[in-house]
Amino acid sequence: MAAPVIYRGKPYATALEALAQCIYDQEPTFRPTCPRCLRRYPLVGESGRPSLVCPACGGCSTEASARASLAARLEREADLVKQSAIAEQDSYRVPPHAAPPGLDDVIGNADAVMQIRTALDAHRTRMGLPDVPRHLAFPHLLFSGPGGTGKTMLSEIVARELGRKIHLQMGQALSTPAKVAEVLLTLGPGEILFIDEIHGLKPASQEALYRAMEDGVLIPVTGRGQAHTGEPLRLPPFTLIGATTDEWALLPSLCQRFKYRVRLQRLTPGELSQAIGQRAARLGWQTDAEALELIGRRALGTPRLAVGLLDGCMDTAMAQGQSSITADLVRMTCEIWGLDGLGLDKVSRQYLSFLSESGGPVRLNVLATRLDGLSRRTVETKIEPDLVWLGLVAKNADGRRLTVAGREHLESVTGH
Repeated sequence: MAAPVIYRGKPYATALEALAQCIYDQEPTFRPTCPRCLRRYPLVGESGRPSLVCPACGGCSTEASARASLAARLEREADLVKQSAIAEQDSYRVPPHAAPPGLDDVIGNADAVMQIRTALDAHRTRMGLPDVPRHLAFPHLLFSGPGGTGKTMLSEIVARELGRKIHLQMGQALSTPAKVAEVLLTLGPGEILFIDEIHGLKPASQEALYRAMEDGVLIPVTGRGQAHTGEPLRLPPFTLIGATTDEWALLPSLCQRFKYRVRLQRLTPGELSQAIGQRAARLGWQTDAEALELIGRRALGTPRLAVGLLDGCMDTAMAQGQSSITADLVRMTCEIWGLDGLGLDKVSRQYLSFLSESGGPVRLNVLATRLDGLSRRTVETKIEPDLVWLGLVAKNADGRRLTVAGREHLESVTGH
């Protein structure tokens, strides 16, 4: 029988138990990641003693992974303390309730969060290995999904988790390979380039980008985007994070250069309510459960819309001289904004009304003409996705038609 391990004068059955106690003494709130089910769990479970064994599946964190993960966390916290001290010297202090969210604060999209967390933990472990460069870049990452589902927020969270500077760009702004090169040359070792709406890049710009992603080199170009005959420029290691609502619009050769491709979905009303309650508390506002439920139901599954509605409710509350957000105040805000019980605006209701009056399938160009002359693309990409997601409209080869749910909702709104 093996001799017990002594730590701070107390015996432990194994070295792993002693390590768990040691980690707990350094950081009681540390949450190890199970190597089997990839879930995070508290150090202290039902036994009342620190343990590196996952209570869900029995998987056991290794000493190396636990120490590397803890060291990375302590290093991030030390950086935050340092940044806070610098900010304090500049006579600027961020209120506690306005602190930016972390990965543990993300509500919904559990599979996507798990994928990101696993990638971050793997990178931290890799950084802890001997002979690994200090500025080893995190692998390239692509976020895709409907607009407003949190792609930019998650990118900023990844940057904070890594302790790296992030440079923000819009895809439409990088219209030529020369502009792509100009941005890439501003990156420091290990820094992050975030390109929103990356599908807006022209093919030539995408080609310049994926060469830099894969080979770490930049082909010199002229102002017109033509290649020079000079030697390629070696770039420092960097991370590209792309965000897109349509990953299929990217060149396959660019899409394949992303090691991690994370798909985000719309949230359920319950998840939105929880996320908005979290945000309101962080901003110092009191809310009741019914108010949060109403916001969650009227945000069309989209965090950005939920945040916008919460901001509108706060404006209404301040205008009314109130210090909390109630259900009646949410209803008042929706009435001011022209939103119905599902969160649809006037244009969306006009769309449903026209389908109801037509009686049968209606083609897209006819709909666009009737909706104040909106473009077909605007109707197809901005109005229809919410109506189809709610199950109010069905699309097929003959055109668009109102579903039973769509007709019932229109009757509840119009009264006939």
